[in-house]
Amino acid sequence: MAPKLTSLAAPQGGASIPWGGPAGGSSTDTWIFLRGLTRESGHWGDFVAQFQQALPGSRVVTLDLPGNGALHGTRSPWSVAEMMAHCRAQLAARHMAPPY
Repeated sequence: MAPKLTSLAAPQGGASIPWGGPAGGSSTDTWIFLRGLTRESGHWGDFVAQFQQALPGSRVVTLDLPGNGALHGTRSPWSVAEMMAHCRAQLAARHMAPPY
């Protein structure tokens, strides 16, 4: 089950989540959510909707890593660099330009 979003600050004394960096950001920021090394985007559950409700206008993109979720038939990468390249390719296929 996905965690319930109760605030936009990190729990247990962690730093607040930066919304757009030093320029102040906006509610139209795009967030890319990755779900660990062996999970799929479906495991986010309703957390994505809660996040978007907490930050209206934000866009959340969830990606599956190769070998997981919708990509379960794809070979899992052996390195983080390969995972990163695959994520960048997925984002490019969705016509999303860097920086990420």
